[in-house]
Order: sequence, then structure tokens, then C-alpha cells
Amino acid sequence: MDEHNQILLVDSGSTKTQWRVVTLAGATLEEFFTEGINPALMPAATVDAAINAALRKRRLAPARVYYYGAGCTPDRVFMVKQTLRRLYPQALVEVRSDLYAAIHALCGMDEGIACILGTGMASCLCKGGEVVQQTPSLGYLLGDEGSGAVLGRKLVGAVLKGVLSPEVCEAWNDEYRLSAADVIGRVYREPQANRFLASFAPFIAKHIEDTSVRDMVTAEFCHFFRRNIAPYQRRDLPVNFVGGIAANFKVQICEAARQEGFEVGKVMQAPMDALAGFYAC
Repeated sequence: MDEHNQILLVDSGSTKTQWRVVTLAGATLEEFFTEGINPALMPAATVDAAINAALRKRRLAPARVYYYGAGCTPDRVFMVKQTLRRLYPQALVEVRSDLYAAIHALCGMDEGIACILGTGMASCLCKGGEVVQQTPSLGYLLGDEGSGAVLGRKLVGAVLKGVLSPEVCEAWNDEYRLSAADVIGRVYREPQANRFLASFAPFIAKHIEDTSVRDMVTAEFCHFFRRNIAPYQRRDLPVNFVGGIAANFKVQICEAARQEGFEVGKVMQAPMDALAGFYAC
């Protein structure tokens, strides 16, 4: 395949990164996954090393690179772009936050509300493929309502305080064998606490039929709608989602939306397939 027809698409979250090489027609030539990259939470050298580890040994020569990443705030975009330009000096390189992956995948050029619910969270009102209004996410300590990290934080806190059902608390202790001191050490003294907390999402999903867990999850999604979507004052628009948390907890998200007076639109596990279509000629 002519390298001039190749596009490298990147969807990078805090937990994993998806890389896909496609043709201008949107056909997949190659796809692979690596660990997550978050420039807002990682030193520049770590970001550079992670991108190089993923790409340097692969014989890629894309004409265009579209990198969408968690933590790609305006002050962090340059470090990612610099690394990619060193690897592919012949390519047009664009680096944008992962929120734009959600916008382009969920809404395309139409007006809409696009949200990410994965390890972290983001949302915006968009039109023409651009952000019109955005409620700040603020990270898992101050915000990120409904994200995997916050759901994990809620779960662990509730288990350690004994406010979930005895059955769930016992199951959590049997599965993880973590003391309060262990958890505090992982959250407050070690890096990537957001990933650690989000790692409990599968446990939450497994026990979602327990009333105490289901109520906790639904209440958190209600919190998400009130603090992040209500400020847009666009109840006429459906709320669209991408991300593992959104896909795995769709029932609870729809219930929370109903309680808060919103309608859920598209829900995608990942944006990559739709992104390939967005850039197809």
C-alpha cells in the first residue's frame, strides 16, 4: 500500500492506547494496543519513551497522524507532537485531547453533546466538530464524576467504611486482600492512583445486581448529569457517550438520565471505528 495513502489514528486513554493505520478509504492496514499515555499525569520523558516504545520498531510511514489523547491539554500538546514529528518528519501531525475523538466519533460535524466515561471523564457541547461549551473535568480528586477512577474510589471507600452490603464487602476482601493501609498507600503515595482505582470497575460490574452497589453507581451517574451536563442547558439534545465505563454501565447511565431529565443517544465502547469513517475520503 502506498505510504501516501496511510493515516495513523491514535486513541490514547490513561489505561490503554489504541493505534490504527488506515487507508484514505478507511480500510484498516494494521492495529495494535499499548499501555495508556496521559501527558497531564506523566513526565515528558515518560511520554516520549512510551510513544517511542510503541512505534519505533514498526515500519510505519504515515502521511498523516491524528493523535487523540487523555491529558492532552493545551500546555501538553507540544510534547506529544514533538515526539511524533521526530518519528515521522514527513507527516502532517495533529494532536488533540481525547474529547475530540468523542466529538468526531459521536457527533461528527453535527451539533450534540459528547462525553467520555472511561478511567477519566470529559464532556462538551459541540458543533462543526469543535467544542462550543465545556464543563471542566477537574480530575478524579475534584471532579471526573461517573469515571472509572471515581467509581473505584466510591467503591473502596464504601467497602472500607462498611456501608455496602456485607456480601459485597466480603467478596471484595476475598478477591483483593487489601487493608485500609494498603489502599491509602496505593492512592496517596504511589503514581497512577487513577488507574488503580479504575481497576475495580470490573468488580463493580460483577456485583451491579446488589442493591447497595447499583444505588451507589446510579447516584454517581446522577451526579455526573447534574454537574457536567445540566450546565449546557440543552435538554433537547441526546447525551452521547464513548468509553468502557459508558458501555459497561449503560443501564445505570440511562436510569440516571431518566431521573435527571435527559435522554441518552449513542453509546460506544471505543471511538476508533467511527474515527476511521470520519477521516475516510
